[in-house]
Amino acid sequence: MPKSHWSWVAGFLWVACWASSAGAQEPCLESTEDELGLSCVSVELAVTESSLARDNIGVTSLSVLGGLRIDRRWELWLRAGGVLLLNEGAGGDWTPVAASANPWVGASYRLSSTPQRTVRVHAGATAPLAYPGSDAQAGLRRAALAWAAGMHGLWDAWLWAPEQMGASAGAVVELRPAAKLAFRLRADVAGTFSIGTATSDSGDLYGQWAAEWELALGLARIGAGLQAVFVTSDSDMSQWAVTPQLALAWPEVLLRVRWLVNLDEPLGYQGAGMDVWALRFGAEVRL
Repeated sequence: MPKSHWSWVAGFLWVACWASSAGAQEPCLESTEDELGLSCVSVELAVTESSLARDNIGVTSLSVLGGLRIDRRWELWLRAGGVLLLNEGAGGDWTPVAASANPWVGASYRLSSTPQRTVRVHAGATAPLAYPGSDAQAGLRRAALAWAAGMHGLWDAWLWAPEQMGASAGAVVELRPAAKLAFRLRADVAGTFSIGTATSDSGDLYGQWAAEWELALGLARIGAGLQAVFVTSDSDMSQWAVTPQLALAWPEVLLRVRWLVNLDEPLGYQGAGMDVWALRFGAEVRL
């Protein structure tokens, strides 16, 4: 991607951060203090590029999530975000297209928390603000939203579904068998239905699970995860992905980089898959 077009990315990120000043991908398990008020703010930036049908594209997505502790066990969560796609046409001109994600509002409840284990359940709903429009760039906006979902291995794909409302529920378990070793397990189910005015998409049912390990080495943390997403729609499908990661952790701040690699069809490198990958950079503040 030419350097001159990174200014579009910078401008998009500034607008997205300003418009969604609270947000993260999942509740911050390590935020276990009992004080009421803002508990966690997390930001994740995902980037990828590809060449399809002679067109070069670069895609950047941003997800922001913030938590508000209202009780010793209850927290409210707000997630928002967006995606920017840069498309190089046959004439060499780059076209920037931005689209909003579906904002998610939810709550989590801490069932238990001990030095060896933390268990949370959560539920929430999305508003249908991922609107592709009906102008000449509607197709590119739909492509941008589809790429954003693919860059997350279809995890929480309902956040990027055009003109769809959704509801989700799930649970997260973190196990700490040793002081420097942690295992995390997460499972979710979700359903969406279309309010289609510019699209003809129907609703979908989702099931997803993920398993992750992490080893602390001083300030550094290394780990990897395996995730699977199952979609029931007009054409049922599943998507598997791996996420090796590296992080730096301080008592209240965590910086993380993940490399998501889709494994199987339709997004992976095997068979006729699209070979979609993403570098995902995250920053988290636990309060």
